[in-house]
Amino acid sequence: MNYLPAFAMLLSIAFFLNSLLYLKDDNRYKDVMKRYVVTDKYAEEKSLCSLHPENLHGYESLNRSVYNLKVLQSTYNFMDQGHYRPVTCIPRQKVAILIPYRDRDKGLLTLLNNVLPRIHRQQIEFGIYVVEQIGGELFNKGVLFNAAFKYAMAEYTYDCVVLHDVDIISEDDRNFFTCGYHPRHLAVKVEQFNYTIPYADFFGGISNMPPNIFEQINGFSNQYEDWGLEDDDLYRRLTVAHGLKIERPLANVSTCASVHHSRPHKHDKKGKLLDRCNIYINRPRGWAFDGLSTSQYIVEKTENKRLFKHILISLNTTKLRKDFVTRSRFEDYDSLPPVASWNGNTEMCYLALKLSNKKIDQSVEDLVQKSVNVPSHRRICIP
Repeated sequence: MNYLPAFAMLLSIAFFLNSLLYLKDDNRYKDVMKRYVVTDKYAEEKSLCSLHPENLHGYESLNRSVYNLKVLQSTYNFMDQGHYRPVTCIPRQKVAILIPYRDRDKGLLTLLNNVLPRIHRQQIEFGIYVVEQIGGELFNKGVLFNAAFKYAMAEYTYDCVVLHDVDIISEDDRNFFTCGYHPRHLAVKVEQFNYTIPYADFFGGISNMPPNIFEQINGFSNQYEDWGLEDDDLYRRLTVAHGLKIERPLANVSTCASVHHSRPHKHDKKGKLLDRCNIYINRPRGWAFDGLSTSQYIVEKTENKRLFKHILISLNTTKLRKDFVTRSRFEDYDSLPPVASWNGNTEMCYLALKLSNKKIDQSVEDLVQKSVNVPSHRRICIP
């Protein structure tokens, strides 16, 4: 029997299927690159910016000199209304840098003076959004990040969002602000923690992620007033609630300095620590109805300054809390997305509290210890 015709037909089919797979892979590659390449006359005349620019300086200790805004605007005149785009090559990503801020003028000026030259050398397109809370309410970093994210995404189609505290500053321009496919924690070795990670789940200081992931986890919680645990809650949303992997750059390029400052006069250390720890421990699935989608604030004013977009917002934290409690009472818990795993994360809460209050009193320890006995169906609620 002559098998050659059948063999030839099978070979033709295999070749055809292989062509389809190649086309699929090629299209997938093109889809990925759409995030990085702008198709306009600007792009047609230039090549992609280098992944590893030759003009990087590497590690440079923090410049703690404080210059006024007018001097910085003159120094970094490549900025235009808080935005920069490389002129000699096509940037691979557009990065939004979000900075929550209140009453730390020197810290903000120090950050700008150190961050701007470093990310400029990284040859990325970026916008800087400083969102400032005004009024007498306690500081709420989560709401500020959510507000800055919404404002930035309404302006440009960004590929990456950087969540940047005002008091932690990268000292190495090889610590790239660009995003990968996973969330990244960029502040690995921080001065205030003796250049170590204080605990394994630490996610504070500087981090980044693609915007779709920030939306997927519903951004930051709106319930953490004053200081502490909002970053740990974000880490839990990423890892426990959504099973996402956290990446960290090599320790030798992720050194960060700390800008020292005093706490605001309304900082209520004991009472608010207990309040935030209670919120953190008792609701593993709270992200489903507390975050970007339910953030409430009033945009009082916006300014296009040369070095950054300045967004001033005011909050009504009492209303935020009441609305959250109302939603938690009427929420159908069985319909909420499940979490990958949950053990109360009591140890993380305790460690985070220890960082901000060396004298943990018995009431905090009791709260942490008793939380493991809270029934799972009650852990989402605020009493």
